[in-house]
Amino acid sequence: MNSRGYCTLSPLARPLASGIYRPAALDAIAAEGYNTISGARPLKRLIQQNIQNSLAVEVLKKDFAEGSRVRINCVGGEFTFERIE
Repeated sequence: MNSRGYCTLSPLARPLASGIYRPAALDAIAAEGYNTISGARPLKRLIQQNIQNSLAVEVLKKDFAEGSRVRINCVGGEFTFERIE
């Protein structure tokens, strides 16, 4: 991920080429994805459960087409996804 919050999604979310992470989403990932006992292990689980799985559902519902760019935000503790035209 670069300083602008652009990120290429993992192979599990390959139908979506890239995402743009809003500052609130990055803050939520940072806050919830690390703890002193487990280190960054919770980060992978957080991303899989809250971002990749949710995006996969959106792809299956055909809300996002292959190659869509997605803006990822976090509002009220929930990750939200918006297609970028």
